[in-house]
Amino acid sequence: MKTIFRLLSLFCVMSFVLVPAETFALTWPGTLGVKDVEIQSLYSAGFEPSGLIFSKSSNTLFAVGDGGQVVEIQINKAGYPTTVWNVDGDLEGITIADIYSSVVWLLDENGRIIKYDLNAKQVLQTWDISAWVPEVGGTAGGEGIAYMSISGVNYFAIGSQYDGKITLFDLSGTSAVVKGSFMSPLGSDLSDMYFEDGLLYVIHDSKLALEVLSVSWVEGSFAVETKSNEYTLPAYNAEGFTLTPSNGPKRVSYLGFDSGGILSYAKFPNYSYVSGGSSAGDVPNEGVEIYKDGIDNNGNGLVDETNIGFTHPYYGNLNPSEPRYGRIANYWGNSLGDYGVKYSDNSIFRYSAFDIRTSTPAVIMPVLDTAYFVVVLKSSVALVNGYTGEKIATVEMSVVSEEAVKTWVEAQI
Repeated sequence: MKTIFRLLSLFCVMSFVLVPAETFALTWPGTLGVKDVEIQSLYSAGFEPSGLIFSKSSNTLFAVGDGGQVVEIQINKAGYPTTVWNVDGDLEGITIADIYSSVVWLLDENGRIIKYDLNAKQVLQTWDISAWVPEVGGTAGGEGIAYMSISGVNYFAIGSQYDGKITLFDLSGTSAVVKGSFMSPLGSDLSDMYFEDGLLYVIHDSKLALEVLSVSWVEGSFAVETKSNEYTLPAYNAEGFTLTPSNGPKRVSYLGFDSGGILSYAKFPNYSYVSGGSSAGDVPNEGVEIYKDGIDNNGNGLVDETNIGFTHPYYGNLNPSEPRYGRIANYWGNSLGDYGVKYSDNSIFRYSAFDIRTSTPAVIMPVLDTAYFVVVLKSSVALVNGYTGEKIATVEMSVVSEEAVKTWVEAQI
């Protein structure tokens, strides 16, 4: 158990659009076996992977290069056969809309979005976005593109390498229309993005970091908050990131490196997985209460759990040192020192971690690959059982730091 917890390598403070949060940086999830995608002939021709997307329809991997190449890689065939299209531009990103119909959207760092038909081998349309995503200093412009469907509305998001600003465009007309923007919590050196099920995965090259952000539309603006811990990339020069489909708790991630190489990693957490692969759904609004158990366990005059949905009778007897995947679908910090957990049977519980009553949101951080959680509220730290909401232990710390929290948690478990 202590070995698992030591994988949490960095305690840091992250700030972002709506909800400030503190998270641990986790080592890169997954195992690297071989250099799965070689395409060495393309490297020798000057190909440098700068953006990735996996096509669910064709079951192939697409990559773009700085020299204007679009490459389709047959990852399930011997030798990884490839098809190459040459498109004018300094290509830094690629995305595909919901229904694959041979059309891809490409990001040219020179300030263009290109709609390209692979079958016809021709550009269908371009949009000038240089006014909103300029190439600063001739080197730091748009580096990531992601097709995003939020609340039934489709957007194309562009991430800036210069400052980490993410701008969402409507490309339904002849001119690009800005619909909103927000800043990446980790800021500059954004190098690629991938969006799925309300989650935006953002990598930052020199910071060796991947962040997972939940993006939604709330009362006329984009609401952004951290979905999970920040992950540490396994190497520098990561310019592309994408995930393969999966109906289980784990999936395969791909990273493309500007220095050459596209590598696959198994065992990346599947945040869209809930008991068979359905979406985890939305976090409930605070104050929605259907049932309370009526028990004031900590004597503060308030009940300690709220069931917002169904029940989860199968979870109470499990050991929290067991993996949470497939049983715990989602978790988040609430105000009043509470935190919420959604289970794979779609029940949602709100638990009390502290006797402190404050509007400051609690921060919840998982102990890697288990159902233990660390909940932090200002100087208060709690270790809890994610299956039952039981408080294992609490402590007040004069300084909340990575080392202090790790040492204390290891002593409890």
